[in-house]
Amino acid sequence: MCAIILIVKKQIAILLSAVTLAALAAAGYGAKTEYASAEEGSGTENSTVYPDFVSELDIGKISCYAVGDGSFAFASGEFLYVYNGGSRSLNTDTDGAAYYEYEGGVMDAASNENIYACEHTSTISTMCYDGGTLYFTDATGAAYSYAAGSHEPTAFTPQDGEGLPSGLLPVSYPVTANGLSYYVRDGGVLSIGDGTAYATFEDGTYSQVKVQNGSVYALRDGALCIIEGTSLDEITTPRAINFLYTDITHGETIAIGDCDELLGQTKDTQFAIVPAGQYVTEVDLSQLGGQYFVTGEEGTFRTEINNYALVLCSAGEADIIAIGDNTYITSPLGAKINAVTSNAPFEGAQLNYTAGLYSSPYMSDATLLKTLETGTTVSVLYAVNAEDQSSAAGTSLTADFCRVQYTAQDGTVTEGYVASSFLTAYDFSGEDGEFTDPTTPDDYSEDNVILTIVLVIVIVVLVIAGVAYLAYFSGAGKRKKNGAENKDNQEDKNG
Repeated sequence: MCAIILIVKKQIAILLSAVTLAALAAAGYGAKTEYASAEEGSGTENSTVYPDFVSELDIGKISCYAVGDGSFAFASGEFLYVYNGGSRSLNTDTDGAAYYEYEGGVMDAASNENIYACEHTSTISTMCYDGGTLYFTDATGAAYSYAAGSHEPTAFTPQDGEGLPSGLLPVSYPVTANGLSYYVRDGGVLSIGDGTAYATFEDGTYSQVKVQNGSVYALRDGALCIIEGTSLDEITTPRAINFLYTDITHGETIAIGDCDELLGQTKDTQFAIVPAGQYVTEVDLSQLGGQYFVTGEEGTFRTEINNYALVLCSAGEADIIAIGDNTYITSPLGAKINAVTSNAPFEGAQLNYTAGLYSSPYMSDATLLKTLETGTTVSVLYAVNAEDQSSAAGTSLTADFCRVQYTAQDGTVTEGYVASSFLTAYDFSGEDGEFTDPTTPDDYSEDNVILTIVLVIVIVVLVIAGVAYLAYFSGAGKRKKNGAENKDNQEDKNG
């Protein structure tokens, strides 16, 4: 009977499965899986690439400029560019020519669309810093002041020529620095003299010679240069200046790509060193439903010291890491360091509380594989404890973990990490093993089954009849004995 019931149930299940698959195919699902969907959505344009936040300023020819304390302002046509901060260093290009480079600065109003501070209504003609404020004039002769952070300048009107900073006036006189006089002659020739003799630079067209903080600046063929020399004999060719700026707004548009899938893949525990000075961006791994990572409160910054980090996944051109409770994305790190593992504290374990099974020894929505209920049993492979790692690497772990295998009722095995504090020892030897369906006998037939059922029924009827017969005659003997005893008692009463 049990075999018949199990066989019928199995046939019904197969039939229902076939009907369900047919319905899904008709609805257009087919064999499409979550994995296939992720693959379809991860094209080159959506690949995870950690940006290079440092770019070289390239605005073409500069029409005018201004130098302030820690700031440079440039104009090219109607566009105004403002560079703030940065430190200057002397470098050598591939041809052996020396040049200056400012790096570590930022651009006012820098964004993914543009790097200019504002777009004016007409060509900007002259500009200067005065009292920390940037002023400029345009082709119409009107003068304006620029407020840092504003995309539009604020106009002001000089009164009878007064109030106009001297730096905005046409330069018709030499500038002096280091005992030398510098001025531009007709045709853009730069002339330098000490009062007794003069020399000229003929390698370019020069304009707008200015002195700021002891340095002499000039435009040569529309590029900003520094002129050096303390005497006519020591005058060298002006050295060009390159400007490298940092735009951390690129951290707002880092594509997730296939990181969601990669974070959910169980992997061996690895650490990596994040060197000092590396750019990192804090990201919220609980929000991976969009196209871009959602940045955390720390945003994008450069690390000040070397840090050990837990590597959650590598996306080829980016690494997702965890340092303590926080998660970051950064450019690919160097050699990965395998975690120190220890023997499993017990072969089998049971969950004391409901807990997550994670792809990495880090608890987050992105690394969660399954939620295991209280009482669930797992096999323990090994342990990853914070105290077993180097002192620096250990700080990357928020807790001690065990790598385990969980077997579902359908036989599916999932491997991942569970916090050790949620586990207690469990002995699998007391279990009988997995249940298997009974095997149908080789001589099985419906006639045999019917005959067997009939015989069982006949036997049951005969047993019931026999029990009833015995019960009847046993009761009859008792009734006869009781009748005789009652007769004797009655005779005693009459006598």
